[in-house]
Amino acid sequence: MILKIGRKLSIDKTIDCINRYMSGETITAIAKYYGVSDCVVSSALRRNNIHIFSRNSRKSVTITQEMIDEYVNDKVAKGAVERVARKYRINRNTFATILKEQHIYRTPTNTAVILTSDQMATAIELLKTGMSYTNIGKELGNYSQWVMIKNFQAAGISRCKPDPSFETYVAEVRYYTEKNFTKFKKIINPSNLTRGRKNYHIDHIYSLYDGWKNNIPPNIISHPANLRMLDYKTNINKRTRSDMTISELYERVENFNTSL
Repeated sequence: MILKIGRKLSIDKTIDCINRYMSGETITAIAKYYGVSDCVVSSALRRNNIHIFSRNSRKSVTITQEMIDEYVNDKVAKGAVERVARKYRINRNTFATILKEQHIYRTPTNTAVILTSDQMATAIELLKTGMSYTNIGKELGNYSQWVMIKNFQAAGISRCKPDPSFETYVAEVRYYTEKNFTKFKKIINPSNLTRGRKNYHIDHIYSLYDGWKNNIPPNIISHPANLRMLDYKTNINKRTRSDMTISELYERVENFNTSL
């Protein structure tokens, strides 16, 4: 084969482009790698008689049993659809849609996780707070949404409305938190940081969730001694974690009240 090259890609780069595309990498990904436009890469492929699959041709593809078996038996946690689609040169979204329509699911080893009784108990409590399956999985140890759904289904537990007692507790804590923040703003937020969804949040050092679970009065959880400012990313990643114990919480509250 006589290699034909263009002005923007050298011989080595053209060969690499062909190899990458034939191994399943997209034209867009190749173009981004070499810092050129998609047209440069597609032209190099056409110039060397490499068939380019159009979106329409991929949509009309027939899903074979071989593709399905490879997808179902994939042992890696994420990206099975992407890997199979690239290997067989078909559109990822089309492949995913067909799998969904035919109710084809896989059971990779690392998502066939059976949670312990303690983990399930915690998961059920978190579910009562209205937390999503994804966040419950992260809270328990970076389990996927799929793992949580399957474990809940096995236990006969479906998505339910948050526990009314939790909703009442949250409302009370938020009410007192706002009152205390207004009254003790210079102590809680001495740097006058900007509050907002993507700025800084008021964080409960001993978490609101742990307070509800351990029957700690709302006025203690919302006490100025338990409040601090955290940037939104840190606060989101903290989730339901408490950064001090119950005894430390009461000690801080007592010290705060004494200092007034």
